[in-house]
Amino acid sequence: MQVEVDEATGRTLHSMAAIRGWSIGAVVTWLLDQEVERSSGVKPLPVMGLAEVEVFSSYRRVRVEAILDRTSRSVKITSGPLVGRSFASPSAAAKAVVEALNPECRNPERNGLLFWRLADGQKIKQVLP
Repeated sequence: MQVEVDEATGRTLHSMAAIRGWSIGAVVTWLLDQEVERSSGVKPLPVMGLAEVEVFSSYRRVRVEAILDRTSRSVKITSGPLVGRSFASPSAAAKAVVEALNPECRNPERNGLLFWRLADGQKIKQVLP
């Protein structure tokens, strides 16, 4: 689908995309979501236009933040004891967090779709294709 906008609007969209590190499509989706929420009071499902979303988990009173790639489902840890490490799946990342924060745990396996949350507390399965 293509949408035509005037030159000034196009520059604004490009600027917003550059500032946020998003695609223009993601900016348009975000703007539309903001308007839906403002006009109706209904909060749209977040971040559907973004390839990467910020997620977190609180395990043993430690907040661990990460970036979830919605396409590959990989997870890169951005805070906590595993900062900088990447994992092929949310469950692999969850297991590593449990092992790092609770080395005595006999069964560190976790369902990554339940372990990780979006900033608003929703489960990550809400934003995975």
